[in-house]
Amino acid sequence: AEIGFYQSQAHSYQPRNDLFRSIQELELVSGVIQDFVRGEDWNLNGRLDPNEDDGNATMPMDSADGTLNAEWSGILTALSSDDVLSASGQPRIELISADAGSVARATGMDLDQADVIVKYVQANEAATMADFIRQNLSQLRGADGQPINRQARNLTNEHLALLLDECEIESAATLGPIPGKVNINTCPAEVLEYIPQITPAIADAIVLERDSLPKGFTSIVDLLNVQGINRNRLAQLYNVLTVRSNVYVVTCRGRDLKTGFEVEIVATIDRSSLPVRITELKTR
Repeated sequence: AEIGFYQSQAHSYQPRNDLFRSIQELELVSGVIQDFVRGEDWNLNGRLDPNEDDGNATMPMDSADGTLNAEWSGILTALSSDDVLSASGQPRIELISADAGSVARATGMDLDQADVIVKYVQANEAATMADFIRQNLSQLRGADGQPINRQARNLTNEHLALLLDECEIESAATLGPIPGKVNINTCPAEVLEYIPQITPAIADAIVLERDSLPKGFTSIVDLLNVQGINRNRLAQLYNVLTVRSNVYVVTCRGRDLKTGFEVEIVATIDRSSLPVRITELKTR
């Protein structure tokens, strides 16, 4: 629908034509109704409240099966953001301006390996972090088209994980806000299946693998242990998957002893940068 459609409605309005600020804003889209967005989670608090588990006794209508069917709100968010800090909580090393020594210290690799990485990034404007997943160090080429160091040892999975966690090619401060990624430690299998490179079988294998790990996946590189995922597929998935979330919605509910009123506080907390920020606070 274009602007004319929205302005012709009985209660006309103008579309913002910008990024969505909340899940609720989806309800302003032509053809979208509240049931699509909220399902049984009518107040969008992520919890199964009594009125959402009583059949047709009160709104919303629900299945009264003791399970919250949140529809779109259960698998979508407008709040996530990508990592600005490294996994260690420090600013990421920018490979465009870094020296081999700082990269080696942060990742545990040797100086020859770090030197290849730095020279590759600084010689190739189109370089991405996924290149280090897809190619061995001995294959990386410099500005002259020749391998930078044919004798460089290839990265171990541990070195690769630290490289992806601690380093970057262009900072978030330069790029502006970066959309968040899908957290493979918390999302259900059906969310993973929406990603083109992940088949239902691979999605099930990812969930099975993470459930077998005491701490879940600690790095996206751990996906190489999942049947069906090789380095080429992992490189394709690198820009859409993560093992950490930066934005949390925390709900606290209590009852006032004098009035008996129940009060719920919902806080949206963003830890993608320091200090941690409360971006939204609702009391109801």
